[in-house]
Amino acid sequence: MLKGKETRTVWRGRVITTLLLCLFLALPAVAGRDLKGEAAPDFVLRSLSGDNTRLSEYQGRVVMLNFWAPWCGDCREQLPRLNAMQTRYGPRGLQVLSVSIDKHVHRVEEMANGLQLDFPVLLDLNKRAAKLYDPGKLPLTVLIDPAGNVQYVREGYSGQDQPLYESQLEKLLADYGPLTDQG
Repeated sequence: MLKGKETRTVWRGRVITTLLLCLFLALPAVAGRDLKGEAAPDFVLRSLSGDNTRLSEYQGRVVMLNFWAPWCGDCREQLPRLNAMQTRYGPRGLQVLSVSIDKHVHRVEEMANGLQLDFPVLLDLNKRAAKLYDPGKLPLTVLIDPAGNVQYVREGYSGQDQPLYESQLEKLLADYGPLTDQG
């Protein structure tokens, strides 16, 4: 049998262990940075076409930034829909930029070519850009206004998300429209 002081020590250890376990289990629910309202973290990545692309080069347009990987089933479902959105909203000021976090370039090329993506596919081989946006789940989609501020963030994807994206895009394009050098 344990004595009073030993019982309290064991009890305290169990309580601490239980609290740490609960905290650990809750972490996936709060993973990722809440970037809404902040300036979009800038980065430079090489595209599949070999060009260096800097996010801030697209200031003045609404940017839909999408982090994905070829092994992600939801990403495979979402990318063709992003392609359709680029076609539909591009003339109004949208630029879709996709960032693959897969380190195998041949897989990224194969998927991008197979899906006939018409927007830049950027390679984040060392996950430097991903660290700035801290996706808890793929795909991660970030809408950035023409001034360079994050307006909407969504982790994961289902087909039911499409109307949400379109309503957010319509709002951003109506509120801001593309900025120009003439003001």
